Formats: sequence, C-alpha cells, structure tokens
Amino acid sequence: MHYLHQALIQKFLWARLVLCIFACLLLAGFLFFASPAFAQADPIAEEFGLNTSFQQVGVAGSSDIKGIIANIINITLGFLGIVAVIIILYAGYMWMTAGGNEEKVSKAKLILRNAIIGLVIILASWGIAAFIMSKLGDATGVGGGIGANCSSDFPDSCIPDNSFCASGLECSALCTCQLPHEEITPEPFKIKYFQTAHEGPAGPYDDVYLCSQVDSVFNEMLNQESVIDAWLDGAGELKIVQISDADVPLDTPIVMTAHMASAGNVIGISPREGDNEWPSNGTFELYIPKTIKGVSKRFLDECLRAGSRCNDRGTYFSWSFITTNKKDLVDPVLESAYPPSPPEPEDENVNRSFTFSLNFSEAINMIPFVDGTTFKAGSTNVLVNQLDGQAGAVVRQIPLANFNVRKTSTGLYFNLNASEISDYDGLPAHFNPYTWYRITVQNITDMCGRTMSPTPVVWEFKTNGVSAGVYGTYPPHEFANTCPSAETFIQFRTSMYDIIEDSCAVGVGASTGLVDDGLGILERTILAVAPHGEEGGDLNIGGAWDPSNPNKYCRIYDFTPKTNLLDVGTTYTPIVTYKASPSATPIKFNQAGDEWEFIVTPADRCANPPYIKSINPVEGAWGQCTTIRGLYLGTSGDVKSKLVLDEDPNDAAKRKNHGQEISDPDVIDYWETGLGKPGIIFSEVPVWDESYVIA
Repeated sequence: MHYLHQALIQKFLWARLVLCIFACLLLAGFLFFASPAFAQADPIAEEFGLNTSFQQVGVAGSSDIKGIIANIINITLGFLGIVAVIIILYAGYMWMTAGGNEEKVSKAKLILRNAIIGLVIILASWGIAAFIMSKLGDATGVGGGIGANCSSDFPDSCIPDNSFCASGLECSALCTCQLPHEEITPEPFKIKYFQTAHEGPAGPYDDVYLCSQVDSVFNEMLNQESVIDAWLDGAGELKIVQISDADVPLDTPIVMTAHMASAGNVIGISPREGDNEWPSNGTFELYIPKTIKGVSKRFLDECLRAGSRCNDRGTYFSWSFITTNKKDLVDPVLESAYPPSPPEPEDENVNRSFTFSLNFSEAINMIPFVDGTTFKAGSTNVLVNQLDGQAGAVVRQIPLANFNVRKTSTGLYFNLNASEISDYDGLPAHFNPYTWYRITVQNITDMCGRTMSPTPVVWEFKTNGVSAGVYGTYPPHEFANTCPSAETFIQFRTSMYDIIEDSCAVGVGASTGLVDDGLGILERTILAVAPHGEEGGDLNIGGAWDPSNPNKYCRIYDFTPKTNLLDVGTTYTPIVTYKASPSATPIKFNQAGDEWEFIVTPADRCANPPYIKSINPVEGAWGQCTTIRGLYLGTSGDVKSKLVLDEDPNDAAKRKNHGQEISDPDVIDYWETGLGKPGIIFSEVPVWDESYVIA
C-alpha cells in the first residue's frame, strides 16, 4: 500500500512537471515563433528569426537609432529566453532521473523554479521594452509597424523612414511608395505687411493719420501668450518709440504710451497720447521682438520688407512710419463682397462650401470682433442667418464659433469650419442646399475708429447643390488612349485655398492648402496651378489673383512637369488626398482605384479628349453670350480632337478628328433647354467616347 501511494505521488509529480515544461515551451513559442518571417523567406522581412511579434508593438528591425536599439533588445531577450528554456529542460531531466533521491529532486525543483522566474522576468522585460518603443514611435512619428497615418489595407502601404520601397522610390507621409518629392519647405513665420490709416497712395508708412492704429499682419495665426509676454517684457519689448520730431532727430527716443490688442494673425497698437493721437509730423519706429511665436510655436524669423522700412535689429525687427498733422475724416465703405452685396443682384447659385469676402474702401480693424481664428462670442459685426425662403423669417443664426476668419489688406475672409454640420446630409463645413441665407455686416470700424457707412449692410444669397469634392479629372476615367505627353490634373468643385494658412500649396502642416498629397503618377509631382499671388493660370479661371473672390482660384492641381512623358502601356490610378475645410478629416479620392484610371498608348495612336473646365454664366436667356473654357476644344489648332457646338443647342453637337466630322445625337445630352423658361443650362462635363478616336 505504501509503494502504491508513492507511485501515485510520483505520477502526479511527473504530470505536473510535463505540464510546466509544456507551458514554458508555449511561452517561448509565443515569444520567438509568432512572426510571419518564419512562414516565408521574404528577403525584406527575413531577420534571421529575430523579427518576431515585437514588430506588432514597435520593436522591429530598422536602420535608424530607434531600430538599432530595438534590434539589440530583440537579440538579447531572444538569447536569454533560449537559455531559460534550456535550463528548464535540464531541471526536468534531473528530476526525471533522480530515482527517488530527495536531494536531487530538491535541487531540480530549485533550478526549475529559478528558471521559470527568469523566464517571467524576460517576458516582463519584453513587454516593458515593447511599450517604451511603441510610445517612442508615436512621439517621433515613425515606428517599426504601420503608423498612425498608415493603413494596412492601403494597396501599396509602406512605413516612413523604414519604407521597404523599391530602389529610387521613397515612402510618402501617406505611406505610399513614390518618386522623391521636391521637399516642401514651410514658409518661415514672418510679418507679412503693415497697415495704417494714411493719406494718399504713398503707402502705410507715410502721412499716417494721428488717430491711426498700427497693425502688424503675420502669415500665421499668433500664439497670444508670446504676444502678451513681448508687450510686458523689458528689453526688446513690443512697443512704438518716437525717434524724430518735425525731421529733427531726438537725442533719446521716447516710448509712446499706447494700447495693444491682438487677434488671429494681427497685432494692433493704437495711441493713447493726448486725445488718443500720435504726435504730429513725427517719425516713429515699431519694435517687434523675435520672441513672438505663431501657433506652430515657430519664432518670428522674417519681415517682408526687410532691408527697407523694416529692418533686422538682431533681437527684434523695426518698422518706421511718419505721421501727418491730419485726422481721418472719411468713413469706410463696403465696396464689394462675395456673395455679391448691394447694389449687385442677389446670387442664387452659390456653392454649399465657399469663402466669404468683405472688401472695404480702406483697411479695417478686425480685433474688436475676432478671437483667435473665429468671430468673438457675442459680437454682432458679422452675422449669417438661415431663412425659410427669400426675404423670409430667420430659421437659425449660424454660430459665430463655426467660422474661420482671416484679415485681408482691405477686409476679411471667412468660411465655415467643421463645427458647422449641414442638417440636410450631415456634411461638415457646408451650408444646406437650395437654401436662402441673410448676411448682416454692421458697425465695422477703420484704423482710426470711424464706423462704416452705411451701416448695417444686409443682403441675401441662395445656395445650389454643389458640395466640396472632385469636379473632374484629366485624362478622364477609363480613357484607354492617353497620349504620353497628356496633361494630368484633378479639378475640384470648390477652392482648395486654406484661409487659416493663407495658402494653396500641396502638403500637410504650416503654409499649405487643403490638398495634402497626390500619388500614382511616378513621373510627375502634384502642384497647385497658378497659386494666388502669381500671374496667369487659366486653369484656375484666369488672370492674376483677385482678392475680392478667392473662390475662383486653387481648384485645379496639376501633376507636373508635362515634359516628363507617361509610360506607354501603363495603367495609372492616381490617388489625391484633400480636405473639405482646414479642420475636416482628409479624404482619399480614388483610393479603391475605381474613380480615376487611364491607359497610355503610343503617340501615333493616342488622342487628347476635350475637357470643359468652366462655363460662365451657367444659365441665361436664349441669345446671351457665354464663355466656355477648357482643353482641346479646337481653338488651339490641335487636329487630334476638336469639339464643335452648333448654334442651336437642339441640333446634334459635332466632333472632328483628323479633319473628319462625326455627328452623334447623344452628345446633346450634355445640354438641356431650361425647364419652363427659355435658355440653356450646362448640366455635366462631356465624356469622351473612344469611338471618336480615328487612327
């Protein structure tokens, strides 16, 4: 009986030992054999068995400093884990061969216990290291696995700084292999221009009225804490000093008693001497310390007029101006606006997403009613109300906080931000479709505090059904006869101008517009066509930048240069990432490849399909002139493709190729007579039919 009991105990101990060893082996397998690297001999993923499930949490092989540290941790913990498993197996062997010797059994138990404790410590070390490296990857924006901006279901995903892209390609910020982009260097944080109330055309620095506020306008929204610190600090503080009196230099500059206010991208300093006026016929310098920062936390680096009126003094910039002996006696006037203000007729065809513009006869003071990047709570200077119909009752006031605001040289730009949600379809930063709205602009003052006249100015507009998004692409989707030299661009229904960054440039971050990136045409890089401030650009509906209506610009983004020919026989599926508004979630157009795809054919068998970019006006009475702008419509002498529209839109439109005329009654579908009234309405962009290609 004693021997039976001892045998049962021995069997129990054996079972417990086998179970313990099996559990340790499972843990070791989890640690060392969970990687896909063991499943296939991928020369990129293969790291001699050491690139394990560490990669899932950020401890993966790499050539950067973080990757080197991760590799050292990986190798060290892997070696210690193997040693721990060997010791466990050795302890089990000692126990099994003890033959009832209590001393050997006790020694085996001690070794086994210590080995298990060691393995637990190794696993804990792995977890701690993985956590630290993962958090380090989040902080630096790179990591061994798919990062926050990368998607594992993206067709050609890669990892920035560890891209595994083919030779000659790089991984973009959007995690896709592409040709190296020209580096987009953000514009430095700088003073863009100065504004005063002044007499005559000389500029803001001469004949400044005694009552004038002096505004410094920056290219970036301001970090207000740094502005306050600069105003209160001692040396190099933000201030205005008088350096001469009636052209006679002062021995010691006099610091002016003044009032400072700041909002958005503007610092305004107004006089408090005497009757709130600057001394007459004096020369003054505005000191702007370089400690002032933008919202990007960058310090002030540049003054637009450096070397002339604005000078770099080391720790600060100085800008000089000269006062006259006069006061401003003229009220500011709202001269124009978008949507059009009186006396222009009300616009009944305004897109659901657009930028308002208010353009005055002189510079205005926006600081009293702007807070940061939006209208100040409780202000009534600019109001937008939704109506129940034309000249109808107010349904709701658009909250002031739901607008982005920026000062311009003679007025304001403002548009909806993502806080405003359309109750029609839930689109952020959109007005409701086919809805009347009323704008009220009142009591806005100029730089001397004079109130606009008349006040208020009230007008209405009606939206159409056009929301932000893609209007068209070139070459068109599924076009199979693209020329190697063809233009490649995307056109948006609304402007991609970002009023917060004051930019149309492609990129993410400071000094960029609403288009983040464009990929998929390796030979070319996406750029805005004629961004504002530059001449030309009929693709953007023509001419130099017109500040009265920014909605006409930054709609077409071209993959350039055209001289880099497309590859014959290649199917292209470009992907463009953009935002509907500055704070909106990015949208990847054509991510699935089903919205823009074209095939390139040899030059002797290709065609350039016509493309209509704009029609102005889009509707009108029969006989009224209209302007059609586009590509390959037959006006450039290009014989490969030519569109001819008959005088009567009810007749069949005709296309010409290589001198041969082709009539197609279906083409008329792109024009329709006005319903219930005379006139024509452009309904959609013509689609080029491959049957029109004649080799």
